[in-house]
Amino acid sequence: MSLMKNNPQSLLYTLILVALVMLASCKKHKDDPAPTTTTTTTQLTKYYFQGTYDNKSYTMQTSLTANGYNNGVESSTSSGYDDQTSGNYTYDLWSGTEWAKLVQQGTQINTQDALVMELHKKFHYTEMDEPSDDEINAMFAVGTYTNFATLSTQNSYETTEGWDVQLTSDTTTWTTYNGSADQTGSYMKIESQKIENINGQKTLTLKGSVQCKLYDSQGNVKTLNGTFNQLFSTYED
Repeated sequence: MSLMKNNPQSLLYTLILVALVMLASCKKHKDDPAPTTTTTTTQLTKYYFQGTYDNKSYTMQTSLTANGYNNGVESSTSSGYDDQTSGNYTYDLWSGTEWAKLVQQGTQINTQDALVMELHKKFHYTEMDEPSDDEINAMFAVGTYTNFATLSTQNSYETTEGWDVQLTSDTTTWTTYNGSADQTGSYMKIESQKIENINGQKTLTLKGSVQCKLYDSQGNVKTLNGTFNQLFSTYED
């Protein structure tokens, strides 16, 4: 014989108990905090480039490889007189930053990847002179730039005035000035300047961001974009 049939009061208590349990269960699920998602962020060193290249994550930063060879950044500078006509001296300056990722292959140390970002500018003087600290600071003034260099038609220098970016990956070099050199929508943005003394050398560090198109010698194109904090120029003593 059924217990529920013979004891309606017990059945009522049972139904109330079930309802309370269900209510408590629903309330518990409603009040539980939503699950959280943990995002892992790479801790960058002081000098770095971080962004994407060819729609893939791309990072360069100062570090030591497993075999002890330095992957780092340094100021890349090239200069000289393009015109030394008396009273009209033209001084060409390429100054920027250069990354190199070194690997040991057999008994040799080779560059596996490299990233160069530099600015080419001409200075004109009535006497033979070189850019002052103030002129270098002004050359890299805070702002957004869209003037990218193109290949020069003159043999004395490779590019016209402006910014250029060069990236070497898997032995292929990609640059902003190869191919069509179209840089519509590209920019170099300098957010801040900082003068530092590194091993006795007065150095200019820039923080900013870049977006540009890179071409190989066949005209194929890839895109680079990211943020950086890098050494861009040194000062004469």
